[in-house]
Amino acid sequence: MAARHSSKTQRGRKQNTQTHAWAFAHHAAAQTALALLATAAYTNALSNGFVWDDTTQILQNAALRPGAPWRPLLTSDVWAFAHPGSPAKDNYWRPLQMLSYKAIVQMFGFSALPFHALNLVFHVAATLLAYAIGIQLTRRIAPSVAVAVLFALHPMHTEAVDWISALPELGCAVFYFLAFLLFLLAIRRSGDNLSGQTAGLFRRPALWLLSCVSFAVATIWKEMAVTLPLAIAAYLFFVPTGALPLTHRVRNAVQGSLPYLAVLAVYLAARDFVLGYLAVSMRDWKLSPLDYAFTVADLVGRYWWKLLLPLRLNAYYVFDPVRSWAEPRALAAILFLVLATAGIVYSYRWLPLAAFAATWVFVTLIPVLDLRAVGRNVFTERYLYIPSLGFCLLAVSLASAARSRLPARWGPWPGGCALALVAGLYLAQTVRRNPIWKNQFTFFSRTLAASPNSPVLANQVASLLYPGRNDPKAAERLFRRALSLAEARQPPEPAQVAKSDLGLALIASERGSHANALTLVAAAQRACPGDPQIPQVRGAVLLQAGSWREAKTVFAAAARTSPGDANIWNALGFIAWRDEHRYAQARDYFRHALELRAPSQSLNASLQENLGAVDLGMGRRRHALDHLHAAVRIAPNNPDYHINLASALASSGQLAQARTELEQALALDSGNARAQAALARLGNPNL
Repeated sequence: MAARHSSKTQRGRKQNTQTHAWAFAHHAAAQTALALLATAAYTNALSNGFVWDDTTQILQNAALRPGAPWRPLLTSDVWAFAHPGSPAKDNYWRPLQMLSYKAIVQMFGFSALPFHALNLVFHVAATLLAYAIGIQLTRRIAPSVAVAVLFALHPMHTEAVDWISALPELGCAVFYFLAFLLFLLAIRRSGDNLSGQTAGLFRRPALWLLSCVSFAVATIWKEMAVTLPLAIAAYLFFVPTGALPLTHRVRNAVQGSLPYLAVLAVYLAARDFVLGYLAVSMRDWKLSPLDYAFTVADLVGRYWWKLLLPLRLNAYYVFDPVRSWAEPRALAAILFLVLATAGIVYSYRWLPLAAFAATWVFVTLIPVLDLRAVGRNVFTERYLYIPSLGFCLLAVSLASAARSRLPARWGPWPGGCALALVAGLYLAQTVRRNPIWKNQFTFFSRTLAASPNSPVLANQVASLLYPGRNDPKAAERLFRRALSLAEARQPPEPAQVAKSDLGLALIASERGSHANALTLVAAAQRACPGDPQIPQVRGAVLLQAGSWREAKTVFAAAARTSPGDANIWNALGFIAWRDEHRYAQARDYFRHALELRAPSQSLNASLQENLGAVDLGMGRRRHALDHLHAAVRIAPNNPDYHINLASALASSGQLAQARTELEQALALDSGNARAQAALARLGNPNL
């Protein structure tokens, strides 16, 4: 008997070992496939550059320069570099975002590739965590893979993954998902399932502690993490089924969320200490309480609609508040919320996982429904990164329920074919959309085409057209259009009015209409008195008008209020060089401007050229050549930099190298008269 029992025990252990090995192999294969799929969807985004906030938060952020201290990044808001010495002005305390940027700069410099690679790594991690959460919730590989596939490829995630400045969405999501996964592991024994009652919530205190730590990390990635206690309470209320009475569910929900509420209290105290407040209003909409409620309902409905049908996606949506309950979109939003609530109530007994998944979406959207506290655009795709996990789980839960009603002989084919079709459509749309973030002009021009009524985008494209692409006529049309749109908004957008006026002022000044330009600068001053660009444009107009002494006074005052702006120091250097002939002072100004900017920025080519000209004036020929070579390296497609370098090389007797530079300038611009004349002089020194 003992021998037979021993033999059965050994066979049982062998079977368990084989079962565990089988499960491990299948999990490993699923995770590998998911990681490769998530990577494949965004491989063509790795060659994208810096766009929009990236250029200021990273390239113009002196706090990220080598040698700058790390500690201020922990104790200031993310835009602190733009208002040095002033208290915080926004709601963004995200130290892990800035520390990540600093670490990348220290290791790789100011190349965009490592920043995009980090975003992709976080997206892959979030996808794998979505799979792990699915395993804990369903105990089945197939639906968990389906959830993770939808999450990895959903086109609504392109903004979060493709835009460098959306890193907080990804970092927050990874630690948010990890905290929730550890919570699930902490409350569940091996073999538990959704039909079992959750007893003994705190049975694994070590995992609870790790979950709370992960939650704390998520909060300092982004503010959306504060919703985790509500998500956990929703899980404990909806998912355990059976004979649990309502009061028991409520008690479990409250008890289970208490540790996270304690972490949240610590976070809020730290936030208040660093910023000096918990939140500030960043929008001046005048809405009645009823209008506010209808606007929020409309916003929620829009988010759900984009999750369901991710079509006509856009990096910048123009969103207007609802100002009457009679508006069709207000009525549609109310109808949607009624139907969604009814669906959750119905699923409460029959499909508890679906009820929880739908609640996850609503709960995690709460922070972005504070209309006065969110950023420039109220409705934006990246805010759906964390909520979309609930949507993917809901879609798979409903599909599984529908599949159970089909004949068993059909097997897994209906679900597999449906998943393959949706995944293929998602993948194609994601890959096609990634290049929108290629560069500044591509991003803003494509986004303006999708949102033609946005004064913000019209101003951005106009600013890139002039002086960047030297197309003042097209820029003027867009500036005037932006001005009209900004004035027509309810309420008007004074910052955009000022930006349009300043752009028009620069164009007028370039045409010699200096008095008209100063009138436009004064209009910008009336519209938005605190705009830091106003003194710069006024100084530039005065400089072009020949009033360099007055311009110097304006730029000097601007340098005191905005000491981190390289454009101001560049202007001061230009005045010291061209008008005052103080070469040493000009060199110091230009060098300081270079220290404030990332090495790859286009302005740096101009600064290097200015330094080269100043060094030539001081007789420092070798240093001048170094700077002029640097200008060519930064902007190799600008023929003027090749011509100026050629002139310096020729004056140093390096005629062969000078000829090469002039030929390169003509290859870039075959009709360039300066290059042709310089090349002729090289061939005939007597000319």
